[in-house]
Amino acid sequence: MIAQHVSLNRVLRIVKENGGFLSATDLEIIAHHDRFRQVLVRCNNGRFLTAAQDAKHFMDIITRDGEDWVRDVSLPTTDPIWR
Repeated sequence: MIAQHVSLNRVLRIVKENGGFLSATDLEIIAHHDRFRQVLVRCNNGRFLTAAQDAKHFMDIITRDGEDWVRDVSLPTTDPIWR
């Protein structure tokens, strides 16, 4: 598991440089180090905030039947990295 070997601060700096958008690996690392940190999931039929630890579970549900898809995952504008 890569998450335990990467510092959360390092990942958050990279995420901030990328406009707040998270890769699957970024999400895994954030969920490992700060599981309740809120992430914004945008999909075809809407968007929602959820804890980082739950994002993958909900994204799997959304994409399971193939009728919807996840556009992106990001840190919301209320996240401390934007202060």
